[in-house]
Amino acid sequence: MIHKILQNRQLLKMGKLFSAAGIMIILLQSILTASCLSQTVIGPLKIAAILVLLYLFFFLLDQKNSTSSDLFYSAWILILAGILWYVIVLLLGVYQVDSSHLRSVEKWSFIGLICLFSGIGLRMKALLFEANDLNLFRFSFKTNFLLVFLFLLLNLLPMLRSGFYWDDAFHSSRMNAIQVTGESIIRTTLSEIIQYGKLGRLNPFATFQFLMFYLFSNPFLYKTIILIFVLADCYLFYRLMKKIFQNEWIPLILLILFPLCVQFRIYHDSILSYYGLMEWMFAELMLSLLFFLKYLETSFQKYRIVSLLFFTIGLLSYEMFYPFILFFPMLTYFRKKKISENVKIYLPYIVIEFVLLSVSMIFRQHSSQTAMVYNGTTFSLQPGKIFFAWLYQTLAAFPLNYRMADTGASLFGKWIQEQQLFDFSWKGFFSNLQWIDLMGLTIAAVLSLNFRRNIQDFRMKVEYWAFGLCLLLLPGLVIAMSAKYQFQLLPGLAYIPVYFAYFGACLLIFLIFYSIFHGLQRILSKNLLSMILFISLSVVFLLNNQTNRSVIEILNEYFLYPRQTGEAALQSGILSEFDQTTSKLVSNNENYIWERGWMGEPYQTAFITSNHGSEIETLSVPAFQDLLVHDVGTLQRYYLRDTYVLEYSGSSKTGLAKFGKILDTGFNPDREVLLNPVVNEVKFFVYGKAEIPGTITWTTRDGSAHEKEISENWLIRETSQGNLYKLDESDSILFDSIGLTGYQ
Repeated sequence: MIHKILQNRQLLKMGKLFSAAGIMIILLQSILTASCLSQTVIGPLKIAAILVLLYLFFFLLDQKNSTSSDLFYSAWILILAGILWYVIVLLLGVYQVDSSHLRSVEKWSFIGLICLFSGIGLRMKALLFEANDLNLFRFSFKTNFLLVFLFLLLNLLPMLRSGFYWDDAFHSSRMNAIQVTGESIIRTTLSEIIQYGKLGRLNPFATFQFLMFYLFSNPFLYKTIILIFVLADCYLFYRLMKKIFQNEWIPLILLILFPLCVQFRIYHDSILSYYGLMEWMFAELMLSLLFFLKYLETSFQKYRIVSLLFFTIGLLSYEMFYPFILFFPMLTYFRKKKISENVKIYLPYIVIEFVLLSVSMIFRQHSSQTAMVYNGTTFSLQPGKIFFAWLYQTLAAFPLNYRMADTGASLFGKWIQEQQLFDFSWKGFFSNLQWIDLMGLTIAAVLSLNFRRNIQDFRMKVEYWAFGLCLLLLPGLVIAMSAKYQFQLLPGLAYIPVYFAYFGACLLIFLIFYSIFHGLQRILSKNLLSMILFISLSVVFLLNNQTNRSVIEILNEYFLYPRQTGEAALQSGILSEFDQTTSKLVSNNENYIWERGWMGEPYQTAFITSNHGSEIETLSVPAFQDLLVHDVGTLQRYYLRDTYVLEYSGSSKTGLAKFGKILDTGFNPDREVLLNPVVNEVKFFVYGKAEIPGTITWTTRDGSAHEKEISENWLIRETSQGNLYKLDESDSILFDSIGLTGYQ
């Protein structure tokens, strides 16, 4: 009956006129009720009505010009499902008082996007492309190989805008300290190896961080090297999968899935931080397994020796490598069925691991009797805690895990709201699209056409599932037994070994989707399934890219922007007139890891000296307080002579560093900063080149507020990174009141 109605041309014409008239009436009513055209507001109820009427109009228009088929109706049902999903969310926003409930519903809005774009994709393909037209996008294997790595590169490019985070910020400061004091990098590295060895951590091949920051002190260059490491890992993974699958196309599909799994987090991240440790270790595992497979194929001992070498290096890099011993009996079993012969093949790996593990346990036993204990390597064997830590670590490798967990994060005592991290609205989705996303999708669409043609004869094997599960589950095993990470890991969070699990998740996702696809194609159209699959992966890809960019921007606000402002100010000569022989310098910067270290290590002098150009001994606020205050519980003012203070902060738009001579100050009882310092002889540095002249504001001791165009102050020096000024004010100034306004 419905089919007959849709074939009635008169009814189709009336339906189109009705829907068009309805849209016009709603728009006119909104315009007429507004005081002027620019103030026209269309509320959520009207938007919902317009969307439904637009759907009806285009459906009837398409019905008139197209041949009805199951695929045609499937496409429009999917479009309707997407629109209705959005309408439901709009209506919930109007009538739902509980914002947390609305957010929990809106979190799943990507399903509506998948439905909407799947339907649109099916209709565009039918209207714009003939079957033979798609042959134009079929390329050689070499071209596809290059396109895959171009796709990976485009997805990883945002990391080049990131700074030194977490341990990287700490180690880069240590590198500054080494350079300032003239210490030997080799000697420092050996000292680090010995120190960790005493704790039972036999990881000499993990202590190359000083060399990394010595060679690549610039964040952009450093992150470029890490990006190259990741691409090299992808290539090694491709080589290993090619050997296992005996197919050169499937490994390329796995690499296309890799960016969907990589999720940057406001936590210790394996790609954004940790000086490439995980990337090196993954390469060690891949090389060890590649040479092991070569040994199984040829029985040449030289290949097993090389494999053992890389395996041993991995064991001497990080404890999480120990469970990877299971890969060797597994690969052997699927190639040689005799158990006695199998054991002889991988016995050397077991012997090496047993020896190193025994030595490590002896040192750990000794260190447990001293004060030298690191809680990250303290085992907690409570089954419940192990299970949940392992579960969180493992699930974190799957796409959208961080996003769907929807939890905020703590950064230096400040809580980052989940709304700042994850925007679940359709408006946010469309507004955050960038050209790089569309380029990536275009490449993925071309690749999907080529992949589909070249995996027709693929046969599922148990070995594929076994390898994927091992690569997913084993990296988190040791982490799950650590008391530290049992406490820290929450849903959505994972420690750095999740980098290995990303590759395992890629393999398992492919196997799962391939199995589902071939099961459903018996009852559903292959074109329908292919489009839904491609759109699903595309939406996940876009959402993941948006979240990754958001995480980088938030981390930059706390790590990159303040640090680059401080470095630029020091390099501009903000301390050029400071005489350390007669004066003291206090750094009033709290929670800056590059100045304080994880345990409050005094790196202020190293940071300031390395950027200023000559040595200036600098005090932290706690160290300065220890010199003056005998009774910490007493709140009082201290009147000082020849003491100066430096403070800086920054944002994505600009940054401000300020320097002044302290007249009197107190000490904040709750934070490690000065309390209401009063200064004069103020200099300030403005980072960046603002198009609109900004304003510097301050308050004098008598409470009077002042402001002046930045350009009206005394310009001391102009640099490529910003300008250094002297504040034109002779009265005493409240140091905390000095700030910038007027920057857009």
